[in-house]
Amino acid sequence: MVQENIRNALEKYGLSDNEIRVYIACLQLGSSSVTRIAEKAGTYRTLTYEVLKSLLEKGLVSYVIKEKKKFFEAARPKQFLSFLEEKEELIEKILPDLEGLYKIAPKKPAITLYEGKEGMKTIFEDILNARKDFVALSNVNNLKKLFSFYFPHFVERRVKAGIRCKLILDGPPITKELLEYKIIRQHFSAVFFIYGNKVAFFSLTEKEPVGMIIENKEIADSQRLAFEIMWQGIR
Repeated sequence: MVQENIRNALEKYGLSDNEIRVYIACLQLGSSSVTRIAEKAGTYRTLTYEVLKSLLEKGLVSYVIKEKKKFFEAARPKQFLSFLEEKEELIEKILPDLEGLYKIAPKKPAITLYEGKEGMKTIFEDILNARKDFVALSNVNNLKKLFSFYFPHFVERRVKAGIRCKLILDGPPITKELLEYKIIRQHFSAVFFIYGNKVAFFSLTEKEPVGMIIENKEIADSQRLAFEIMWQGIR
């Protein structure tokens, strides 16, 4: 049974009753199939799938594909704070309860997929929350076009947090603070960010941007090496 204060706060955040039930079920279950989530949430399978699509668009759930089948899981509850800062005080009151549900879920998968602009914002928030220096191949022109307000704000928050970065870009950066960069005059729509033990990949098509986070030290280290080789080759 979901605590009433959690339900009331999520309703005020803007989630429907079915979205709340499905989101809470994802928190409690960890990575799960639509059928299992529907059983936990008490909703029909077809309805559950539609609700999950809505939560995907809001960046509140993600999915991985195992043996050609989708398994969904909830994003960390702290994403609420990042997406809607004016409701920060309300969400902070229920964070301990939400985090408690999140921590009892089974171990999370190493690969997480996100869809749509809100899903991309979830990845950028993860980069900031990691508070790690990062390297990236970044299409700054596409990012500014897709996220005209959010991306400059992301850069501002990076600098404020003291996060340094080393970038290969397709054009001039928004800021040069805490930054090393080189520019290549080539068009590319797929980009990557390497931070801590994670690698985030983005496909920045305006119609349907998609992204993926891989959490694995060996993969992150090998991608850093590939980045450095690329960096040294740019004159």
